[in-house]
Parts: sequence; C-alpha cells; structure tokens
Amino acid sequence: MPAARRAATAFLDAVPSSYAVGIVSFSTAAQVVLPPTTDREQAKAALRELRYGSGTAIGEAIARSVAAVRPDAGAGSPPAAEAVPAAVLLL
Repeated sequence: MPAARRAATAFLDAVPSSYAVGIVSFSTAAQVVLPPTTDREQAKAALRELRYGSGTAIGEAIARSVAAVRPDAGAGSPPAAEAVPAAVLLL
C-alpha cells in the first residue's frame, strides 16, 4: 500500500491541475471514494484513508471508474464526441 500511495501521489503531482481526478477503491467490491475533482489536496487525503481489503474486484473497479467519468454512457456505447478525455490508473 505505501508504494501504491507514493505512485498515486506522484501521478497527482504530475498530471495537469486542470484535469479532474477521482479515486475508486476496490476489495471484494468497488466504490467511488472521491468523484472526479481538480482538488489535489482532497485527492491526497482520500489516498491516505485507503485501507487493505480482502478481495480484488478489479473489473468492477474499472467499470465504476468509467461510470464516474462518463455517467451517461451505456455499456458498449461509444463515447460522445464532446466527452472529456479520461484515463484509468489501476494500482
């Protein structure tokens, strides 16, 4: 967990401040811990609160991440031309 926090913090420090960043935690299930925001201090605080769990619901974590940045996109639908670019960093 310490290495993942350091990597995520380095990412937050490197990504342009105008980019919104959200955090999804996952264990036996996935949950949005922080919806996309440009507030880096809020993101770093959310990272500090993450704890170990007992599962690896990676697929659900990716699905929740995509839903957080594209809430109107249905499964299998192409992204809208005006959609904000997004990326998922999985640690």
